[in-house]
Amino acid sequence: MPENLQELCEVASDRLICRHIPTGIQSTGEYVFEVSAIPRHEAVPHSRKTDVIKVKPMPIQLVNFQVNGQAVQTRYTFNVSPTNPTVLTIAWKLEGSAKMQVELLPAPRTVPPEGQTAITLPPEASETTYTLQATNPDGSKLSRSFVVQTIPLPKETDKDKPPTLPPIPAIDSPLIPDSGKGSILTPLEVPPRFN
Repeated sequence: MPENLQELCEVASDRLICRHIPTGIQSTGEYVFEVSAIPRHEAVPHSRKTDVIKVKPMPIQLVNFQVNGQAVQTRYTFNVSPTNPTVLTIAWKLEGSAKMQVELLPAPRTVPPEGQTAITLPPEASETTYTLQATNPDGSKLSRSFVVQTIPLPKETDKDKPPTLPPIPAIDSPLIPDSGKGSILTPLEVPPRFN
């Protein structure tokens, strides 16, 4: 028996039993394996083929998906202001095939299977769906989404400010003589009243 198979194969009751033999296959697809046993004293090898074996990619697993350091919820609402930007931090980790393609939508862009990004939310009213989507070479997909709604804070307007009263002008009237005593009128100076 070849040295590279001695730890993987054994002969028992005139049968050759081999387990966990590395195939060197790196990609998905359909394969037929052939095993050949070459006896020492015979020139004709004995071989046998397997049925078609489908090698599928590893299933995609979402290990971690967070928004602002917390597990993703389905919906978020943020009050936004043009003077104080609101930043959303999205972090993720996926496991699967080495040829798995990962995208972060709505702006389609390819991202690594593990990473994070910061997104500045628009200062106006909006509703955006963010989707993390992974696609295996065989076409199988996994996606997770959440919705972000932004509501602008009201702008401070003139009607929100307390009214500014104009200064009271000094009264210069010949009907009210200035006695030099301030604004107190003597009974003789009080204008007549009608009952």
